Amino acid sequence: MAKTKPEIKGSINLILDYKKGLRPLNETVERLGAITGLSPSVAESFLRNMARENVYQFPTKKPNAA
Repeated sequence: MAKTKPEIKGSINLILDYKKGLRPLNETVERLGAITGLSPSVAESFLRNMARENVYQFPTKKPNAA
């Protein structure tokens, strides 16, 4: 069976926590950079382009047709 490196598992768990809204962007960028060696700008760009599961679009009110 293949072994998973702790760095890979840690970065995946960190990204999943961010997607679920459990971690803020700035903390995730710092930790992802520390784990993977990515620069803060690359880590932030990667995370900002990712959809988050805790963000919902509220329906807009339609004007009354009178």
